[in-house]
Amino acid sequence: MNYNQTPWDFDEAIHIEGYKINYENLREIGQGAPVIGDLLINGKQMPGYGFGGPLIYQNFNLYIPAYLKESSFGWGFKLGIVDLKDLSIRIFGEMNHVLHLDKIENDRIYYFISWDKVKYNYYEGVIK
Repeated sequence: MNYNQTPWDFDEAIHIEGYKINYENLREIGQGAPVIGDLLINGKQMPGYGFGGPLIYQNFNLYIPAYLKESSFGWGFKLGIVDLKDLSIRIFGEMNHVLHLDKIENDRIYYFISWDKVKYNYYEGVIK
């Protein structure tokens, strides 16, 4: 995987431990906004409005920005956790306009919520 990825420019096809992960139908969600697309794992399309990048892989789990709609907030990203063994998806965290996943360290997943990488935060208790 390319570690210099952004929510605007990330790998569209990845092979990890026998799993083929592809983004299809990539599109900007607005002018200058992050890119999302359909997520396919071994040819099976995952349900949802769309998924962004970059993703992080660890222990047969994909940690990925999931694009969705909430009635009170509108459209945005939350953390999606895809279990590659059974292809289940769990959505976690607060809604953000940008969700740039950075790294997993000390059982935390670190991320930026601004395009300029100024606002930095982490999720705790979600790493499997």
